[in-house]
Amino acid sequence: MTPTVLYDADIDRLSLAEAIDILVGVFQARASHGVVAPPRWSVTTPQGSLVFTAGAVLPQNVIGARAYTTMSGHGSDVTQYVSVFDGTTGVLHGIVIGNRLGQLRNAAIGGVAARYLANPDAAIVGVIGAGHQAHLHLLALAAVHRLRAIRIFSPTQAHRTALALDIGRALNVPVAPVNSAEGAVRDADLVLLATTSAEPVLDGQWLKPGAHVHSLGPKRKDRHELDQTTLDRASLVTTDAPHQLAVEGEQGLLYGTPWQTQLTDLADVVAGRVKRPDARAITVFLSAGLAGTEVALAAWLIGAPRPEPPAE
Repeated sequence: MTPTVLYDADIDRLSLAEAIDILVGVFQARASHGVVAPPRWSVTTPQGSLVFTAGAVLPQNVIGARAYTTMSGHGSDVTQYVSVFDGTTGVLHGIVIGNRLGQLRNAAIGGVAARYLANPDAAIVGVIGAGHQAHLHLLALAAVHRLRAIRIFSPTQAHRTALALDIGRALNVPVAPVNSAEGAVRDADLVLLATTSAEPVLDGQWLKPGAHVHSLGPKRKDRHELDQTTLDRASLVTTDAPHQLAVEGEQGLLYGTPWQTQLTDLADVVAGRVKRPDARAITVFLSAGLAGTEVALAAWLIGAPRPEPPAE
């Protein structure tokens, strides 16, 4: 069998809504030990790193890896790939080359988190950050909640205005670029932090009871976009990859806080083992990137054969 090779142009055949549904299945499988997902690892040189995330999704009978580089100076030439192998025979089904699958995967994980952690009637979104990830995550939020309004803050006025125009056209929802982070977050049901900031961009006192906060950015003691007040006010803090946050050790944002031992795996929420505390509870999702999720999406795109059901 000749392996299938796909590129960024092929990613559009998989919608965000479909990707979210696929990953719901992956998290359900993870809750029953059906996903093997070790922490990411890397090969580092003075110029940068080659980073690998490898995972197996047993219900799909696939195993594979994502690889990407952190070298500077590559501009738009940076390329990632995701490989998909048969979980039984080891035959290579194919690879997906480019950046869009990883971006789609990240947004779809955010959609899963918002579906299970936010209140069902969540409709007002506050966004801090106006890059490409913010755009995709807003589309994911719209796939799982009926949004009524979006407010966007970025320190760069041109960036927040451009994102507001793009998202307003895409979703047909009122979108306002605002002049402060507080103006974006106050009274928001869903709060999206999509920055690379080394310092907190949010004050947890701005959060309304019942808000759901999604942090995409750095999560280290010396570099984090999320503030301590938000963690103190939260009733539930979750992540898609607890083991990935754990490898940070003493440098991790949660180290030395109660959440170091009370952090909840998103898979347990998806599987129904952990419930959202109540409608006024503040919930937090720390995006870490569960290995194997990109393999599951790549397998769908490639059309990897599914295992035959056992004979009766």
